[in-house]
Amino acid sequence: MRCISRVVIALSLALVTLAAAFPAFAAPKPGEAPAAAVSAAPQASLQLIISPSYTFPSAVAEVPAGLENPADNRFSLLYRLTISAEEIAAVSGIAPGCAGDVTLYQSDVIAPGHGAGRLSLSPLPDGRTLPRGAYRAAMIVQPVDLATGLPASEVYRVAIRVDVLAEDLAATAEDGGALPLSLYDREDAEARYLLVASALELRERAGLDLYPDGNGFEEKDTMVVLAEARANGTLTVAGLPAGAYTAWLIRQTDGQPPVAVARVALTVPSVLSGPPRSDGVLAGDANLGCAQAVINADYLLGIAYTGPQ
Repeated sequence: MRCISRVVIALSLALVTLAAAFPAFAAPKPGEAPAAAVSAAPQASLQLIISPSYTFPSAVAEVPAGLENPADNRFSLLYRLTISAEEIAAVSGIAPGCAGDVTLYQSDVIAPGHGAGRLSLSPLPDGRTLPRGAYRAAMIVQPVDLATGLPASEVYRVAIRVDVLAEDLAATAEDGGALPLSLYDREDAEARYLLVASALELRERAGLDLYPDGNGFEEKDTMVVLAEARANGTLTVAGLPAGAYTAWLIRQTDGQPPVAVARVALTVPSVLSGPPRSDGVLAGDANLGCAQAVINADYLLGIAYTGPQ
């Protein structure tokens, strides 16, 4: 996926150049003569070329870094992408297992005239990947002296937007069929969530024949609702034999097309009592929207990490 076009950030101009004074000599103390007559230390102009936002198909995908150190800079640069634990919890409803800032990416020290090629997100402290959502993050920029290799005292912080479009989840049904999935939604507390699987998946995995004749969709594109709940609710599945299934978590809001926010590796450790939902097989526009959402998310999750380039 592409990054939004890069920008050159500046201190003296709002979006053009970061400038800072890096004195070459310490000033003499009051009443003390300088050891030698020296001119005032020149001001070093520092330019930062940064992408203002990153869009990741999933948290394990990689994107162009869009980070450069212009050739006329007098310092090497170290870039570090961070996000606060509070922001992760606010967007996803999931605590990341720590407090303070979390580092999502750190570049090597980049010499003038060079850049970072690709960028991927590190796992969170608890080992999970960054959940789907739109996050406010920050790029921390540390200048490094070319001669000594020591970090300069000035550190710059640039606001960055990070979007993760889809995610992979794993869920094991508890006794009674409840699933430990977060259904938090900061923007719409009335959002509706569906857990769906294709009729083909349920036939091959569980021997359930739920494919209606003449519905106009192929069996693989016929979606069956396994559970549904409002935001902050609990999804509970029933009528499934023990086994492993590939399901999809669909988010629905009024006036918007459905979105598949996650692919779910669903494990049912024992047979769940009760028949499958009689109204679970979707048809018409409802099925079309969910099937298209699944196709979109499956494509995004297929754009995986390929390593540095």
